[in-house]
Amino acid sequence: MAESRRNGGAPMSAQILTFEPSAPRRYAALPPVSGSQMSLLVADVAYLWAQTLGDVARRAGLNLPPAEIRALSVIVRNPGLRPSELAEWLHVEPATLKSTLEGLVKRDLVESRPSAANRRHKSIHPTSGAFAIAEKLDEIMNQVGRYAFATVDEVVVRATGQALLEMRFRLADYVEGAKAESLNA
Repeated sequence: MAESRRNGGAPMSAQILTFEPSAPRRYAALPPVSGSQMSLLVADVAYLWAQTLGDVARRAGLNLPPAEIRALSVIVRNPGLRPSELAEWLHVEPATLKSTLEGLVKRDLVESRPSAANRRHKSIHPTSGAFAIAEKLDEIMNQVGRYAFATVDEVVVRATGQALLEMRFRLADYVEGAKAESLNA
């Protein structure tokens, strides 16, 4: 009932994620996270977030694993990427991406076409059915985000988002630099 009121009075059945946090502040008394613990904590949150997202998507009738959810979200917003560009965007190896793309093609959510810029290259495009799925996924992602941050002050939520973006760009720069360094070695 509380979930329904928090979401503008929408009936509970309209909500996909209706669980209430079982212990909202159970870790509040712990000391601040040190730098050495931060890596593990961020990895833990990313893993749990992806698992929750995948489970909620499954409960909503979308049988997509987390890797396909991520890839489809990027493809819908950036149609025409080459597989290598998508792999870079997702920070995965092209071989890892191959099975993800095969799953999306099998579900008729994406298709490969000759690139407009160079017909020898393939580009990935969402199918018409992908847009409806992406809209549902956006709703699910918003619900998971609201659930994850239910007990966190809005100012902290915004600051966390900004910090994660900064960390993502900085770490992506490192990874790209390390790749270039190993190629030049």
